[in-house]
Amino acid sequence: MKNLLENYENVATLLISLVALIISGLALYYTIRAYLLKSGHRIRCDIVPCSNIQCSDNYISSITLENLKDRATVIFEIYLKLGRGQYLLIEKFKKKPLILKPFEVYYKEFEPLFFYTEGTDVVKLRNFLFDKKLSSKIILSTTDGRYVVNSNLKRWNPITDFFKNYFTAIIQPVRVPYKGKSYGNKTKYLVELKYSSGSDQIIDIYEGDNRLMKFKNFSLTRESLKSSKSLKAYFKKQRKQGNISFEKIKVIDFEEKFNEIKNRYGEEVIKLEEYSFFKYNVVGPIYTRYQNYKLDRENKRMRNKNKAANS
Repeated sequence: MKNLLENYENVATLLISLVALIISGLALYYTIRAYLLKSGHRIRCDIVPCSNIQCSDNYISSITLENLKDRATVIFEIYLKLGRGQYLLIEKFKKKPLILKPFEVYYKEFEPLFFYTEGTDVVKLRNFLFDKKLSSKIILSTTDGRYVVNSNLKRWNPITDFFKNYFTAIIQPVRVPYKGKSYGNKTKYLVELKYSSGSDQIIDIYEGDNRLMKFKNFSLTRESLKSSKSLKAYFKKQRKQGNISFEKIKVIDFEEKFNEIKNRYGEEVIKLEEYSFFKYNVVGPIYTRYQNYKLDRENKRMRNKNKAANS
C-alpha cells in the first residue's frame, strides 16, 4: 500500500513538472516572439506593372507595403532594383517621410507617365517590368539604411482562374458617382440646390415621386417629371410662390446618364446560373483548351496569310 502511494506521488510530481515545463516553454516562446516583433524590419510588398494605350512605356500602376512588425518603419524612398545596379524610383517622399506604423498597410496608385530619365538622358524600360527572368527586388531607403524587401504579398486575382477555365465569371459593379455619392439606376433626376448661406443640397428624384409628399410645402406633378427642363421650371415656380427657397438650381438627367453608360455594354443581359461540380471542373477546362486550340489555329492561319501577302 505504501509503495502504491509512493508511485502515485511520483506520477503526480512528474505531471506537475511536465506542466510547469510546458508553461515555461510557452512563456519563453511568446517572449522571443514579442522581442522579434519589436526588433528589425519585416515588410511585405506587392507591385503591379502596367501597360496601356495612354503611354508608350510600361510603368508601375500600384504598390502595396505591409509592415509585419510591432514597430514603425520610416521610409524616405522606394526603389525597384532591375537586374544589377539599375534602380527605378517608384516614389520619393519629399516633404515628409512615410511612417509605416506597426502592422499598417500602405497602398498607392500611380498615373501614366511621359517617359523615364537617367540624368539628362531619356531611358526606355521596354519589357523590363514584365521580365520574370530578370532579378528584381524592392529596395527601401529607411532610417536604418538600405532595406531589401524579401517577402512578397501573395495577391490573388480571379483572372488567373478565368484563363484556366472560361466558365469563370468576374462580375464587377458599375457605379455612377456625383460629388462623392453614388446613385442607383432607378434615379431619374438629381436636383442640386444652392442656398444663400453657401451650402448646397442634392435631392434624388425617382419615377412616381409625384405620388409622394417629398417636400414640405408642395408635391411634384407628373408633368414636372417629364424632362429636366420641366422639373427645373417647376422648382422655380414653387420658389416664386414661396414654397421653397434657393439661389441656384441645377437639374441632372440621371436616367439619360444611366442609359448612356449602359449603351457601352452589350444589349444581351446574362442571367447567372449555378454550375455543377462536373460542369465547372471537368467540362470547363476541356472547353477552355478547345477554345485556345481554335484561337491558336486562327492566329497561325493569319500569320501564314500575312507572310504570303508580304512575300
